Amino acid sequence: MILVVLLAAAKIYAQSNVGELRLKVTDPAGLGVKSSVELVSEVNQFRSTYSTDAGGNLEAKLLPFGIYQIHVARPGLAPFADSLEIRSAIPVVYHVKLVLALTTTAVVVSSQPTLIDPYRVGEINRIGSQTLQERESSIPGRSVVDLVNSQPGWLYEGNAVLHPRGSEYQTQFVVDGVPLTDNRSPSFGSAIEANDVQSLSIFTANFPAQYDRKMGGVVEISTLKDSRPGWHGKVMVVACPFSSRGPWKARSHHTVLRSSLVLIWPAAVYGPSFP
Repeated sequence: MILVVLLAAAKIYAQSNVGELRLKVTDPAGLGVKSSVELVSEVNQFRSTYSTDAGGNLEAKLLPFGIYQIHVARPGLAPFADSLEIRSAIPVVYHVKLVLALTTTAVVVSSQPTLIDPYRVGEINRIGSQTLQERESSIPGRSVVDLVNSQPGWLYEGNAVLHPRGSEYQTQFVVDGVPLTDNRSPSFGSAIEANDVQSLSIFTANFPAQYDRKMGGVVEISTLKDSRPGWHGKVMVVACPFSSRGPWKARSHHTVLRSSLVLIWPAAVYGPSFP
């Protein structure tokens, strides 16, 4: 009995404001088909493309709460578009039945826009994958805290300590639903790099009930989940000058080469992974 209570408490402690979509795509005969699926939520800065398996099944996880546009496409069948909502951690089961593509003239009416969430009662600043890819380069170990510092209500102190709304040491980091209660500034803890992050949700008010410790500000981090099937890899090149003349000019999408450089070539191989 005690073990059951402890496991239940641990599960509640690690909950988060993200949900899951379980999708089934079938053809006109009701058989599952492999297809391309795109999910878009502008208010969450979320845009991701998935592929269903041979049976037409797909599980999209770690979806921030909000309204999503779903687009399903398969050659030979008419494309499908609709909107859906993710409001709880309970998986949303959704069935899409594709029809044969016909040559017709039709009036296209777009689905509900996702830039504004009409049900959200508080402000959440989200940083999506596209913003992370196009960000300016930072000093090693400070890429995530620099992104947080760029949001309203945050400022730096010495040793890159984040102060939400001027509060002293009241920042709570949550990584994939697991709270980190120690000091996560670069001078005190191991850094979380933005290259390993899929999205950030930043709170300075309207905290969900599961955040029950440091209440000055909450930074919820979702780490990168690669949904591509099979074997694949990633190579990242970082170049920076030793010279202190001028500001730091290298960017994540544009590397500036000079006479004296230090090059770092981390490489990783993943897989096989299946959606």
